Amino acid sequence: MGNDNANIIIILTKYLKKLKKADLEEFVGVLCDLEPPRGYSQIQRKHLEVKTPKQMAEFIMKIYTRRFGPGRVRQALKDINENQIRIDLEKELREESKTIKSTVKANPSGRAAKRKRVEEEKRRDNVKPKRGRAKTESKTIKSTVKANPSGRAAKRKRVEEEKRRDNVKPKRGRAKTESKTIKSTVKADTSGRAAKRKRVEEEKRRDNVKPKRGRAKTDEEHFVNQNRNELIKRITNVESVLDDLMEKELLTQEQYDIIVKKETSQAKMRELYSYVRSWGSSEENDTLLAILDTHHHIVIKNLQNKSKAKKK
Repeated sequence: MGNDNANIIIILTKYLKKLKKADLEEFVGVLCDLEPPRGYSQIQRKHLEVKTPKQMAEFIMKIYTRRFGPGRVRQALKDINENQIRIDLEKELREESKTIKSTVKANPSGRAAKRKRVEEEKRRDNVKPKRGRAKTESKTIKSTVKANPSGRAAKRKRVEEEKRRDNVKPKRGRAKTESKTIKSTVKADTSGRAAKRKRVEEEKRRDNVKPKRGRAKTDEEHFVNQNRNELIKRITNVESVLDDLMEKELLTQEQYDIIVKKETSQAKMRELYSYVRSWGSSEENDTLLAILDTHHHIVIKNLQNKSKAKKK
């Protein structure tokens, strides 16, 4: 990934050089005022004021890495109204991203190839052995059973003999008094077989009672869907969100390109929601929420507090 970072630094340097001295100073001020991603340090002005565009690009990539560095530069350019430079930069960064992905696909030691190897190993591990024991093993077991009187065959024989003894019907003509005594004992003994059988049947009936159907929670009740309108209004750094969604493979390159072409952040978010509806999984919505929280923590925190206040 070292070469990838070097290429991105070259691209950032190229477009920072296009800024006039006053615009570059304004860019530094806006960039340093941006809230850093969670877990990252905020860049101080003194670290950038005396640096060349190349040194600035290197420092930004060092602090914010390839994951957040380009997105922070684009956001700062947008805030100082250098939209044409920002659009050209976005286009070149997308081309670089495509190049990186094609390199990963062509590289057998990359993540995709590694994932493919892992899946093949899992398939091999899950192959069921063919039925039927080996003949030699079967013969050995049979000879062992014959030679061992305490083995399974002998045990089965004893069990069958015990069953036959238990199933021997009593001779007819049992004394009436004895019959009456047995019947009264069975009736009086609540722990007898009849009572036990009755309890077992009642337990089965209780276990088989189907629970009342309740409405399952749907993705419509997820936070990102409940707060759709507010998120469309408040999320401004849409490009960074899209980059992370691409990295998580929740967006295709075609979808990414369609969203980025929209002129405003609101239009981009509306287009993004058109794809969110097709995901059909709360786990994917959870991933989107985590990415939004990373780039717009204050917005998400405020909306969560409002939701809690409504529930109370």
